[in-house]
Amino acid sequence: MLPLATVAGDEESLRWCRSLALRAGASVVLAVDARDGAGLAERAAAFRSSDPRVVLVVGREGHDAGALAGVVEAARVASLGADDAPRVVAAGSREMLAAVHEALAGLPWERTASPREDDGVGLVRRLRALRGQEAEALERLERVALDADTDDVLACEVDDDGVRAAFASRGGVISAELGVGVGRSADALVRRAGPRAVRRWLVGDAVPEVTLLRDRIANLSRFVVSAPRGLELALAREALRELIAAMRRDLGTPGIERPRVVLLRGAFAQFTPAEAVAAFLDAAEPHGLARVQVGDFDAALVIVPANQDRGRPLRVVDERGERALQHTVGALGVIPTAGRAVVHTERDDVVAGSPAIGVVVDARGRPLAIPDRDGERQTLLRRWAAAWP
Repeated sequence: MLPLATVAGDEESLRWCRSLALRAGASVVLAVDARDGAGLAERAAAFRSSDPRVVLVVGREGHDAGALAGVVEAARVASLGADDAPRVVAAGSREMLAAVHEALAGLPWERTASPREDDGVGLVRRLRALRGQEAEALERLERVALDADTDDVLACEVDDDGVRAAFASRGGVISAELGVGVGRSADALVRRAGPRAVRRWLVGDAVPEVTLLRDRIANLSRFVVSAPRGLELALAREALRELIAAMRRDLGTPGIERPRVVLLRGAFAQFTPAEAVAAFLDAAEPHGLARVQVGDFDAALVIVPANQDRGRPLRVVDERGERALQHTVGALGVIPTAGRAVVHTERDDVVAGSPAIGVVVDARGRPLAIPDRDGERQTLLRRWAAAWP
């Protein structure tokens, strides 16, 4: 991942920084609000300890260019005597760019178009170029989503390098990446989400305590060891959950909550179809109807009734004929199907495919409610797990 420091001095520019980093797959090691009142020495120490490769400065017309330049000066001071000074990428008004340029005093830098002019496309492209080959995985996933040749496609993958998602609709695609995942990137997931967030997905009689779990996950990064399957599933769940939450919060991607087709790759394709679909539903909490594909095969037709629609009739048509689907409010149900299947809802929504598992009706409600107490949580997770074949 590209270690990135972001600098902004107003709320809109701070949001742009978060969005651009997420879309570029850069790792924000330092986020500076130029209004925080910190001094030069304090800021220089922060830059020195975080050691970014790139400093992204986003300004807004009419805001204090001097404050942004002061932060850039701190980055310069932090790099004095260093062999590899960070590159400054600045976007904003002429006044801001002039002030930043003066504060650089020899640091490598470049100016780019304001993200407000092209919705950040140019800056995302430049940050990915600075990542080099690391960015190719995210770009490949974008092509996978676009090549599905239908609207509202959500492609997701998680691996040792992190977690990625791409949402394609109406010929366009928006994607994001975080450097948290399974294997060597699991430790970064724990630092971001906390060990309790991973632990809550573990099922069994011997769920490790938080401290022990943290040590086990740290060893995945330090040594070439494989995680137990239950832990691998928990890591994949929480990594995707972190990414989808960030996309909803920082990108506001329209339609991502209601994908029509879901493509699961990377570590998801190494799980059984039931494990992969279960992990996706827990992590992404989608709405509506979707065909879920794991690797190259249809895994399930998923129905998530709206809270107000739970309990209303559903119908499935397959090689056995047409029949009603009965589901219980608050529960998860799996209905096996034969051959090609088509699901109809009362609102005449339709989803079709040849799923290996069958039809999954997720009537657990949104958002999912996971108890904090171990005993209650284990009982609930076991009940959900028992629904899968």
